[in-house]
Amino acid sequence: MADSKPNHELTSIEKEAVRVYREHIDKYGAPPSLRQLGQYLNMVHSAAHHLLGRLRDKGYMQEKKVTVTRLMLSAKGKKAPL
Repeated sequence: MADSKPNHELTSIEKEAVRVYREHIDKYGAPPSLRQLGQYLNMVHSAAHHLLGRLRDKGYMQEKKVTVTRLMLSAKGKKAPL
């Protein structure tokens, strides 16, 4: 009978993605965008998205819901003489 346990070993491209993530966070304080990750790994961003999904499924990535505060111009800011 075949072993039904998922393979949690990382492929070379998965290892590279984790390394890129670590280095980008260390340098910039935030993970790379999908486009940036794709550029670093020489793949289109949709392939990078799929790769991150595999890493999440293997337990090397986790989703974190964040809310972003966006500043917008107030009425005073829109009318300020520049």
